[in-house]
Amino acid sequence: MKCDIKNLPKSEVEITIELSEEELKPYMEQAAIRLSEKTKIEGFRPGKASYDVVRARFGEHAILEEATEEIVRKNYV
Repeated sequence: MKCDIKNLPKSEVEITIELSEEELKPYMEQAAIRLSEKTKIEGFRPGKASYDVVRARFGEHAILEEATEEIVRKNYV
């Protein structure tokens, strides 16, 4: 994982994080679990829906967004 932080004018910060597919996978799986905990998915207990079911329900972009938030929290905050 490569993390680059640039301080910009007006107290803004630009964060660039590069991950390999293998490094991203656990974050995506955890993000899918968090999404399935937040919303009732018929036929599954909260947090127990499979990755494919969560992806079909929310889309890959929603999972990636949730994973990105966690990556930034762990590496910057």
